[in-house]
Amino acid sequence: MKRHQKVLHSYQTIREALLDYSRASWEKEEGIYETDEALYDGEWGNLRKHVKKRLHEKGKAKRGRGAKARKQPVFSIYKRGEQQVYLELIDDFTSDTLEPIIEEVIEEESEIFSDTWTGYNGLAGLGYFHSCVSHFPQVRRRGAHKRNRRLLGTV
Repeated sequence: MKRHQKVLHSYQTIREALLDYSRASWEKEEGIYETDEALYDGEWGNLRKHVKKRLHEKGKAKRGRGAKARKQPVFSIYKRGEQQVYLELIDDFTSDTLEPIIEEVIEEESEIFSDTWTGYNGLAGLGYFHSCVSHFPQVRRRGAHKRNRRLLGTV
C-alpha cells in the first residue's frame, strides 16, 4: 500500500468512527434542531494538476453543487442544548433522501431550523415546526459571500 493510500485509509477510518459515534449516542426525542447539508472533499485549488486534468477529462470538474459527482454529500442534524450531532452520508440532497432521515431521528412536533434548500420544504407537512434561515440575505457584492461566512463562523 502506497503512502497516500495509507493516509486516505486512515481518514476513512476516522470518518467511519465519527459516523458510528454520532449514531450510537443519538436518542430520538422532541427538541430544537438545526439541519444542514454539505459536500465534502478537497478544495479545488488544493488538488494536484494530474487530478484536475483527470476530472476535466471525465467531465467532473464542476464546482459547488455541480461537483456532487466527485464530492461526498453529508447531512447533519444538531440538537440544541445537548450539543449532539447526527451525521449521515447520503447520495443527494432531495427531499426523498432528507425527509426519511429526519423522520427516523427527530420526534414529531419538534422545531427544526434549516436553510432555504428546497429539500426541506415538506417538513411542516410531516408534523414538524419548520423555520428557514437565510444565511446571506444582504450579500450583493462579489467576494462578500465567503467573507461573511468567515464572520459567521461557517467556513
